[in-house]
Amino acid sequence: AGSVADVKCGASFNLALLKDGTAVTWGLGEVGELGRKAPPLRDDRGDYQFEDIVRHHLKPAPPELKGGGALPVFKACGTGMWHLFLVAASGADVLTCGLNN
Repeated sequence: AGSVADVKCGASFNLALLKDGTAVTWGLGEVGELGRKAPPLRDDRGDYQFEDIVRHHLKPAPPELKGGGALPVFKACGTGMWHLFLVAASGADVLTCGLNN
């Protein structure tokens, strides 16, 4: 893992922009704010799935593009309560995910 350049926090998740321009997220990704696939926090009975939470939510990992492919290098990041933004170093693209995105 690279050195951290910036960290932003949402309501129940975190985003770190690393000095090499990559990003990682971790936390409770209930509404897509992690920017990657993560299993539901609860099963059909409403019980928390602690092993899945630790393995897939709380472990820092990079966001993913919906169609697959490589992420660009990022130069800036931001979060709201339930969403995140990553600005590509080129300035041409913004990746956003989370509630209502």
